[in-house]
Amino acid sequence: MPIELVHLHGALDRVRGGELGTFKDRSRSRYVIDPRNNEPWDQKAVVGLAMELAGMPVVWGDVRLTSDNLQRHLGRDLPEIEVVSFQPRKHRRIGLGIDDLTANEVDWSEATVETASSTRARVAEVLRHVRSALVRQEAECRARGRCGDFGLAAPFLTPAGRPFLEVHHILPLGRGGLDVVENVIALCPNCHRKRHHGPGGLDT
Repeated sequence: MPIELVHLHGALDRVRGGELGTFKDRSRSRYVIDPRNNEPWDQKAVVGLAMELAGMPVVWGDVRLTSDNLQRHLGRDLPEIEVVSFQPRKHRRIGLGIDDLTANEVDWSEATVETASSTRARVAEVLRHVRSALVRQEAECRARGRCGDFGLAAPFLTPAGRPFLEVHHILPLGRGGLDVVENVIALCPNCHRKRHHGPGGLDT
């Protein structure tokens, strides 16, 4: 049975929740991009779990599939899914994903996007979206489930179990603001709207 999108989404949600499946050692340099939000997640954990959800074997005796094997399966079954990789493959760059304390600082000059149809413009767009997702992740992580304006708990949890907060650019991108951690804050929906539409708001 091939890996289908529902298997990939399920695997991504499980990895986001801390489940690694068969592959506990993680990939060193490849990250599957979640097509729903552009977040990068460790390839070994994601593709391994997706294959398990699809009923496919990931181990033969004592031998587990390698990163290259996993990527070939993903590319064969879901060729539109993008994978960010780093060269040279010295060490993990992003870590498992959000809030991974083992992550290293990302050197985007070493990043490439691996898909069959990636053009130079598309690669630049994908990397821009991934960088933006990492900024959003960092803002959510810093917030620890609380609104950055008043400190109240997020109004609800998402189906993935994450506090629902909206990431706001303090100086909007359209006005010269940068998509960097220093220019964002995680807010509850009400405070986010207030920052835009309340007295002295950005859109008033």
